[in-house]
Amino acid sequence: MLAGRSNQFKWVLLGTLLVAVWLLGYVLIQQLDALLPASDAIDLYHRYAAPSAEFWLGKDELGRSVLRRVLSAVELSLMI
Repeated sequence: MLAGRSNQFKWVLLGTLLVAVWLLGYVLIQQLDALLPASDAIDLYHRYAAPSAEFWLGKDELGRSVLRRVLSAVELSLMI
């Protein structure tokens, strides 16, 4: 009987740890998103720009920051 409770405790601890990591990841993504430049507007003059100090992953076909779009997608996925 004692072994069953020990196994159950491990699963509860694992679940608690996973929820804590999930929440920490969500908070970190929120903070990183706030630090990035807020240029999600279409900028056709800088389409497919290479990665730089300002835009770490470069820009997409409409001149938007790829990193900001990835973080927005991750944030949306974590909210669901």
